[in-house]
Amino acid sequence: MRLILLVISFLVTVHADKNMDNIISIYESGKYKKVCIDGLKLFNRGYKNEAFLSIIGDACAKTDSIYALSQLQNSLIKTEQGRMNASYFATLVLQKKLIYQFFVDNIDLSYLSLPQTGHILSTVFDRLVSGKYRTISENPKKIEFENESQKIVVYVASYKEVKKVVVDIFTNEKLVKTHKYW
Repeated sequence: MRLILLVISFLVTVHADKNMDNIISIYESGKYKKVCIDGLKLFNRGYKNEAFLSIIGDACAKTDSIYALSQLQNSLIKTEQGRMNASYFATLVLQKKLIYQFFVDNIDLSYLSLPQTGHILSTVFDRLVSGKYRTISENPKKIEFENESQKIVVYVASYKEVKKVVVDIFTNEKLVKTHKYW
């Protein structure tokens, strides 16, 4: 009986490692959405390797799948790097929620301070906190600001009765990227 359990355990580990190698290869090729989706499936099946979860979380952050970060951050507790990544993920989740409340509920963010990251959510959050933006309209709320060589426009839009915060990034007056958060 023990031998059967040992063999099953070994096969599950080999299968998970094979899946992990496959997802790492996909990550390295830049297919972050697929890494996020497939990685979350492995995570939900119980795979908790912190380095692997950090890769999944990074892929999810790069594809604006911020909702997934709240699931992953709770499992990143065993290593210093894992805890640092959990803090990064938690920061993005909180910034997303606060930005949403700023636009939908009109809350004041000026008294808040959160860690800065290289993610667009941090850029928007920092501008909202500092007040360094121009209001285009109040109802619906729409703001814009310059960031390096880009113009960033942030507003609320409704999609299927759900309000989403939209971040449009323009370079030379041309829309180059849109991020949507709810």
